[in-house]
Amino acid sequence: QDGETELRLLAMINEQLELMLTTCEMKDEGQNLGQIQRSLAGGFMAKGKRIGDFRTKKALESGTRMGRQNLKQALAQGYEAEKNIKSGLMPGRLALEYLIGSL
Repeated sequence: QDGETELRLLAMINEQLELMLTTCEMKDEGQNLGQIQRSLAGGFMAKGKRIGDFRTKKALESGTRMGRQNLKQALAQGYEAEKNIKSGLMPGRLALEYLIGSL
């Protein structure tokens, strides 16, 4: 279907940004990597997906480098791209290219 592949890619990007932001917020609340990994091991944000220790560690490292404010902005842009695709305002490919270019 038109835009289906782009929506799947966008969902993966947004999920990774959400994970990065979540791990950064948990770190800012005083949790160490082990505590964050244990907290996320049972599933992530009610999506029923298990998050492995390696992915959690990398998300925290990447998120820390990117910074919370930049992560929030990137996630808002990701949600905006999804809305634009679903509403027909922008073709999927264009919305993805715009998002990736802005990151």
